[in-house]
Amino acid sequence: MRLYVVCFGLLLTIGNAWAQHAVTLQIIDDKTKEPVIGAAVFLPALSRGGTTDDRGQVRLTDIPPGPQTLRITSLNYETKEKQLTFPRPDPNRVEVIDVEPTSIELAGVIVSATRTDSRIEDSPVRVEVLGLEEVEEKTGMKPANIAMLLAETAGVQVQQTSPVSANQAIRLQGLDGRYTQLLKDGFPLYSGLATGLSLIQIPPLDLKQVELIKGSSSALYGGDAIAGIINLVSKQPGRKPEFSAILNATHKGAADVSAWYGARGEKVGITMLATHNTQRAYDVDGDGFTDLPKFRLINLNPRLFWYVSEETTVTAGVNLTVDDRTGGDLRAIQDGPTAAHLFTERNQSNRTFTTFQLDRRFDEKGVLRVKNSVNWFNRTITLPGSQFAGRQLASFSEVSYLLPTAHHTTVFGGNVWTDQFTETNPQPVTGSRNYTYTTLGAFVQDDWRLTDAITLQTGLRTDHQDRYGWFVLPRFSALWKLSQQWSARVGGGLGYKLPTIFSTDTERSAYADILPLTNALKAETSHGLNADLNYNTRFDELAVAVNQSFFYTQINQPLVLQTLVVPPNSPPGTTPQRVYQNAGAPVVTKGFETNLKVGLEDWKLFVAYSFTDARRLHKAQDDRVEFAPKHKLVTTLIYEKEKSFRAGLEGFYTGQQHIGGGEYSPAYWIMGLMAEKMFRHFSIVGNLENFTDTRQTRFEAILVSQQTPGNPLFRPIYAPLDGFIANLALRVRF
Repeated sequence: MRLYVVCFGLLLTIGNAWAQHAVTLQIIDDKTKEPVIGAAVFLPALSRGGTTDDRGQVRLTDIPPGPQTLRITSLNYETKEKQLTFPRPDPNRVEVIDVEPTSIELAGVIVSATRTDSRIEDSPVRVEVLGLEEVEEKTGMKPANIAMLLAETAGVQVQQTSPVSANQAIRLQGLDGRYTQLLKDGFPLYSGLATGLSLIQIPPLDLKQVELIKGSSSALYGGDAIAGIINLVSKQPGRKPEFSAILNATHKGAADVSAWYGARGEKVGITMLATHNTQRAYDVDGDGFTDLPKFRLINLNPRLFWYVSEETTVTAGVNLTVDDRTGGDLRAIQDGPTAAHLFTERNQSNRTFTTFQLDRRFDEKGVLRVKNSVNWFNRTITLPGSQFAGRQLASFSEVSYLLPTAHHTTVFGGNVWTDQFTETNPQPVTGSRNYTYTTLGAFVQDDWRLTDAITLQTGLRTDHQDRYGWFVLPRFSALWKLSQQWSARVGGGLGYKLPTIFSTDTERSAYADILPLTNALKAETSHGLNADLNYNTRFDELAVAVNQSFFYTQINQPLVLQTLVVPPNSPPGTTPQRVYQNAGAPVVTKGFETNLKVGLEDWKLFVAYSFTDARRLHKAQDDRVEFAPKHKLVTTLIYEKEKSFRAGLEGFYTGQQHIGGGEYSPAYWIMGLMAEKMFRHFSIVGNLENFTDTRQTRFEAILVSQQTPGNPLFRPIYAPLDGFIANLALRVRF
């Protein structure tokens, strides 16, 4: 009997020793939660391991029972060791392991704006990424919209288009906002009717990163991208439910409530963003007119994720926005208009934006992607004695296929754009300004890894526009990794922009004096070049990253507004009308940007300088492009104890700007100070924005004349009007 027991025990021991186990691991970036591609996972005791795929996953098999130490290594990440005991409680579960970046660069971040979902350090196209940490920091300071997040970036200028309603438009590298394409998750967000409103209607709470590609990028997504692309990337639902919310108030009458929730199961995931932002009318300089308008903004954005299988995912969402803002004479807003206090400017808009995306993965053979979005935007601008009202319906549909091979990553496909604007005034003052555009496009892009050090990206887009004909847009970029520390990029391409009445110039006049487009107009075309040099190194605890970039863009046949002569015998006070024409000489913008990032233990320093020389060569005198400062400097010093405390000091210098008529604005500095104390499930954010109280009304009065109460005259806006703002926010996380 004793012999049987001994034999049985030996059999159990031998059987257990022979039993082999397996585990699937996913390696993710600790900061961004993105998968780390190409990470080496090694089992030292067994002298073998594997490498993570494009989902950051690797499967290890034939592992004996008992504790095993895993060693994870990847370029630009700290080496990490993790101990697991086998067999695992749930053999089918994917074990998630996070690793920390070793550099202050966003190594390992996946950028989607380039279409190939490549790591930022492997992309031949220069992509600037504002990561989750920067997005969260600005969300605590300005939860209502992304204007601050973008304004404090080198080469980006946020321009106020209304002196009383705080409407804002964006400029990249000195060019008007109509040349920048704004995307969210690769879908076009706004069309021309939203000029002046788009930036101030987008909340940042649901964003995980912001991607900026500066320069001619039309071959990526079509027209509207002569100056570049801004792609807003949303958070995805995770296996662990996540809830975050922001409650914010300022000492000048703003109140913000924002909440985001995300969770997923085996087959279904959801995210939900809801925001409510208000501001009371506020006159900062005491001239009787609002520097901060009265407004109420509501955003709702539910998204559904259906994980049909491991290979197929379907995503659908809808974004609803309702915005009502009124600026002007403070007495007229508070007490109602009277003969002496008449002027108000009311912007009312509502937007419905739907998205649909299907991704189908075919093992290692590629990814099929089908996308569609529809954008309904209604807007009314009401002034004393006049009104502008319109409706814009735009749609975007695309089918693409991503095909990776040993040395190539190729994406090709086709898309359809439609854009219909209908003026809804009963009797438009200047005649019909309606239009309908349909554009069919086909594109191909190839990333060719010639060697481990050299990658060449070439692209070709061919668009057919139903009114303006064919556009052929080649594009190229090259990346050369000279060493572990040095890399260089160069690229260029062509672009185009279809004529519309919408721009920052026409926005300032509320479209009241703009004539319809003529049949003689031609589409604007462009060509551009970009180059940059990068250096990254580390000396013990000191990390240094330097980027030096250069750019050149030329816009041919640029649209310019011409003021017509007022006919004789016109009624007194008749406003001259303006019409768009193609100029005979181009607009040229060129310059460079210098970015320095330094990290030392808990300290980080960011310094960015941009030089922009933007010229209108069709102008004999005063050829500088208006509201495009030559010099801009951004400096940020941050101290952070992870998950405990963060503080930052910011300084922003804006050089002189040409404001028209041969006049130039003064240069100015803006300073900001913020601090955030973090606890387990909440944090408290305090922010002193522009504590030097820099504003245009300290340089000069912007109110020129109010002899006619219903039609006051204001100076062009080149600097902030709101001045110093203190805010206190409560951030909640679960």
